[in-house]
Amino acid sequence: MELYNFLKEYGLKANDIKNRLKNNQVIVNGNSKGSDFDLGDIKNVYDQGFFLNNLKQLPFYEKHFNQILFFKLEGLIGGESNIKNELTKFLSDYKMIQVSKDTIVFIEISNEKTGNINWKLEGKSEFTTKVELPKVLDRSDLVDKIESDILKVNKQLSNKRFLEFAPKFKIEATQNRLENLERRLFNLTAH
Repeated sequence: MELYNFLKEYGLKANDIKNRLKNNQVIVNGNSKGSDFDLGDIKNVYDQGFFLNNLKQLPFYEKHFNQILFFKLEGLIGGESNIKNELTKFLSDYKMIQVSKDTIVFIEISNEKTGNINWKLEGKSEFTTKVELPKVLDRSDLVDKIESDILKVNKQLSNKRFLEFAPKFKIEATQNRLENLERRLFNLTAH
C-alpha cells in the first residue's frame, strides 16, 4: 500500500495529507517519504502505546534495552539495520510512521496479500478494514493499454477541426503525450 493511501485509511483528509507530505512532515522509519512510497502489504496497525507495551513484554527486551536507547527504534526497525539479533529480526516486520508531531503508528507488514488491515488504536476497540488490493497488470495488459491510448491520440491529431481550432498549447501537449506513449511502448517491448 502506498503511503498516501495508508494515510487516507488512517483517517486524514486529502488536503491535510498533501500538505504534510509536501512539507516532509510524515516520517517513515526516521526518513521523510513521498506519497507514492510503498509500505508493503499491511497486516496490523498499532498505536505507539500498544506497540511499545508488546515490545516490553518480549523475552529479549531487557537484553537489548540499551541498544534501543542508543540507536532508537527508527534505527532498528524495518530490517534497515545492519545489526542482526532477535530484536532486529522481530522489528524487521514493522515500519514506524510519524503521522504528526505527536502521533506515531507502527505497521506490521505481511508476506501475503489479504486486503484486511487490523487496527489496534488507543481509545478505540480493535477493528478491521478491507482495502482494495491493487490490480496486477502483466506486460501484455500494459502494452494493450498504451497501444489503445496511442490510437486515441493519433485520432485526435488527425482531426482537422482539432488542429484548426484548438489552442497551440493543447496541440503541443497532445503531441508530447503521443511521444511519451510511444517511448513507453518502446521501453516495454524492447526488453
